Amino acid sequence: HVHDDLLFAIRDLPRVCEHLHLPFQSGDDAILKQMRRRYTVDEYRAIIAHARNVIPDLSVSTDVIVGYPGETEEQFQRTLALLEEIKFDV
Repeated sequence: HVHDDLLFAIRDLPRVCEHLHLPFQSGDDAILKQMRRRYTVDEYRAIIAHARNVIPDLSVSTDVIVGYPGETEEQFQRTLALLEEIKFDV
């Protein structure tokens, strides 16, 4: 999770770049669970929305894992949809 103290520091300290790299790795909760990630897609969406609300000019990047063992085409399509929805900057 991203704590508000970090977001406020990014927003308020001129020497800190307004950028976060937050890996989401999959847009499918079942794949995230197989990866042993401790968040859901909805929790990830909420984190990004909150961060962008606190820091309107925030740049956000991520990384994604595709072709995870057992990943179906439908699960892959959910990942693509999340990429399009969030509109990462980098």
